[in-house]
Amino acid sequence: MLARAYRNFESYDVAVRQLRDWIERLLADGLAERETPRTGQRLA
Repeated sequence: MLARAYRNFESYDVAVRQLRDWIERLLADGLAERETPRTGQRLA
């Protein structure tokens, strides 16, 4: 849809990069939570 709306693939590529970055951050955050000791407190 983005490529059709803007008539090029640059906006699509940017959206895909942002989505990949977001997913990688979520996975890294989940991994960090899993590796921290369970003290009953959430890390900031």
